[in-house]
Amino acid sequence: MYKFDFHCHSDLSDGALSIEALLPIAEKRGMSGLIITEHHYMAEGVGSIKEAARLTTDTMPVIVGIELKTALHEFLVFGTRTLEHLMRTNAATLLQYFYLNGAKAECRFLKTLRMLGAGIIVCHPSPQLLENIALYAPYIDGIEVLYRGKEWQLSDTCTTAAQAYGKKAIFSTDCHDDSVGLRFTETAIQLFTTNDVAIWLRTGEEV
Repeated sequence: MYKFDFHCHSDLSDGALSIEALLPIAEKRGMSGLIITEHHYMAEGVGSIKEAARLTTDTMPVIVGIELKTALHEFLVFGTRTLEHLMRTNAATLLQYFYLNGAKAECRFLKTLRMLGAGIIVCHPSPQLLENIALYAPYIDGIEVLYRGKEWQLSDTCTTAAQAYGKKAIFSTDCHDDSVGLRFTETAIQLFTTNDVAIWLRTGEEV
């Protein structure tokens, strides 16, 4: 089995460590790659993609996703075409659109991302989202089960919701320091790129 922490931030957004510094920590903890998910509203996304390309090796890939903030919730998004689309989208304008239009706007946008091939995980889900997960279920592939904080108390609820709706339970840390890999998700295949992650999330099949 391969091990990945699907939610990690570097100093390109609000993390404390560089991608280069996070790599040996992830490797020491037995991770099969380092997944970096910077915030859409503050990240230098192009920078994370360049760093991923520079630091990736045959045995330790660096994979890029984006953490998308909406008016109500946050989502981890993977897939090359999806990331390109998000990087062309002004984060402030997008946030205003969500604030003005609410959950229906969220679902419309998530549907658009899925049409671009996105793999989507609800990250640090709130009790309110979990109560209304049926609304989001057609547009997501996984529900995050976090490592720490108040969200830890929702672990059973997140896992149960994932099982009930046929979604993947994604165990991760939301790392902003050196905690990468303290919680992880196992995959039956090695993932090398953001498209690999998107396909695995959507199908679970070998890429």
